[in-house]
Amino acid sequence: WIEVSAENFLPGLTDVLAELRVQVVYARRSLPHWKIRSAARDNLDIFQLMKQSAMRKCIKKVYSQRPGQSWNNVLSIGDSST
Repeated sequence: WIEVSAENFLPGLTDVLAELRVQVVYARRSLPHWKIRSAARDNLDIFQLMKQSAMRKCIKKVYSQRPGQSWNNVLSIGDSST
């Protein structure tokens, strides 16, 4: 849905994202279904958990590419808080 929204409201954005090699990550795909069901039973905020999981995976991937590198800043753009 991100690509469709970008084309409708910000034409050209998808080209810029591709040129800059910006990876779009969908938080809903970050947790297995059993974890979502477990979180729901425990009355946890599922959307927050999904976003935290997605961010954790992305940050871990970036950090693993440059061992020993000191990282200080992370930018996340989304539609909910974590």
